[in-house]
Amino acid sequence: MIWLTLMACSGDDGSTTDVSTDSTDTDAAHTGDTDTETTPTGETGGTTTTELCESDAGLSVTALTTSDGPHSTLRAVHVELSKPATVAVRCTLDGDPTEVHLLEGTTEATSHDLRFAGLLPNSTYTCEATPTCPTIAGSPSSITVNTGPRPNLLPDVTVTVDPTLGMTGSWTVMNWRDGTCPQDGNPWLVAYDEEGTLRWWKQFPLGLTGDIEALWHAEDDAIVWGGGYSVEGRCHVSPLWDETDAYACENLPNALSVPFHHDMKRLPDGRMLTLEARANNRGPVVWSGFAVRVHDPDTGRVDVDINSQRYANEGNLPDGSAATPEPYHANAVELYQVPGGPERLYVSLCFDHSILAIDPTNGNLRWRLVRGDGWTVRDAQGNPLPEDMLPQCQHGIDIIGDDRILVYDNGQFRGESQITDLSIDPVAKRVTVNWQWTDGWYEDTLGDVDDLGNGRVLVDQAHPKCWSQAPAGAKTKVLEIDQATGQVASMLEMPSDRDASYRAQRYDGCELFPGTRFCDATRTRIAQLRPLFER
Repeated sequence: MIWLTLMACSGDDGSTTDVSTDSTDTDAAHTGDTDTETTPTGETGGTTTTELCESDAGLSVTALTTSDGPHSTLRAVHVELSKPATVAVRCTLDGDPTEVHLLEGTTEATSHDLRFAGLLPNSTYTCEATPTCPTIAGSPSSITVNTGPRPNLLPDVTVTVDPTLGMTGSWTVMNWRDGTCPQDGNPWLVAYDEEGTLRWWKQFPLGLTGDIEALWHAEDDAIVWGGGYSVEGRCHVSPLWDETDAYACENLPNALSVPFHHDMKRLPDGRMLTLEARANNRGPVVWSGFAVRVHDPDTGRVDVDINSQRYANEGNLPDGSAATPEPYHANAVELYQVPGGPERLYVSLCFDHSILAIDPTNGNLRWRLVRGDGWTVRDAQGNPLPEDMLPQCQHGIDIIGDDRILVYDNGQFRGESQITDLSIDPVAKRVTVNWQWTDGWYEDTLGDVDDLGNGRVLVDQAHPKCWSQAPAGAKTKVLEIDQATGQVASMLEMPSDRDASYRAQRYDGCELFPGTRFCDATRTRIAQLRPLFER
């Protein structure tokens, strides 16, 4: 999952260094490997080999300036050259040579604007710039960049890692809200490194709840997010460096008149999957239902349009009433492509304690997993299990195969939450529990689970203090569970019981903000460029 080009040099607004005669050497970090393979570069996503270009005596850096980004750990470094060339900028944290960030402008030009994200707050970096093709004979030019403080209300967190199992990935992206009560202000999206330091943040628009899905997409270095029970929660694309969002649902019919809630995703083919509120009714009785749509953001073409009214009409979902104005509370949706086969649509309904599997081509209900409907439950060895193992107001689902679901099960009737890996056989009406895990925690709402793809799962034990039924002192924790042993490989813990979350994602050290502290590829590339920086 998870991020962008890493820790940046933050600088004084508009500060400028005249570098036409600057020949100061900087004792930068000698970190990383020295192999000579072609490796990804920074900001432009290009590739460069270890072969150095020839020097050009007429080429020089004529100006080096910095400017602030939208918040205090986002900084830009602007490089002006006397002649067109490619360029590299290396930023090293003063006093800590393990914290180095590298961006490259891989198009020959006289002006380069390199934007760094994920820098440490309240820190000073020395940033050096040098042309890479052609090169110069002299030393790189340098400038000091200072980052500012993080927002006071956003906490750092404690990260604990099992030394034997180790931690998967380096970046954790999650929702954050103070207590999650409506009066507690707007939710935020936050990004922590593997040491628990806050590196990046974004405040969501006014009026949104914390029920928001947010996923990083490498193809455009942006977080794509939606939800929050508002029309303002529609299909946002938020670049990590730029605070200006783009909308990806502007061509979706009625996008400005329906609330989007809990979940929204951009699919691998570029289409958008949205979960929306819909009014359902039986005669004069009206209740809150849901809709699922898949559309092409460029053309507005709607490929899937599912409304819960149909399943109520068919008797597959219960009607609402004045006493039950929201009988379903859809909170998660997934569209899964079976390899070489059809697409499957899955919808999680918390208040109905059910999961629906739908054929997205025609809207037909394939199955509904719910207690009391004749399902048998078995463990992986075929031994019978109690029906109590089925989901009870689940909040997170992750589709890991054809009719195979990883479930964050809140366990409202059980009084204990759990994670289950379920295989569904709709013909035999049988559920196989392939794997189950709990540490005895209980949160009656919120939470998330994701398959990390390496025998580990990420569990967000989200704690909403405002209404949680958990025991006193419970806190939001993001746990990485080793499935083979059931052990906690890593744990991120919020400092206060008021620090609420909803969903969390984990990204590799070379994603999002690939600086040398967490990314081998950046260390390798810096080693390749070392002859240019340390003349």
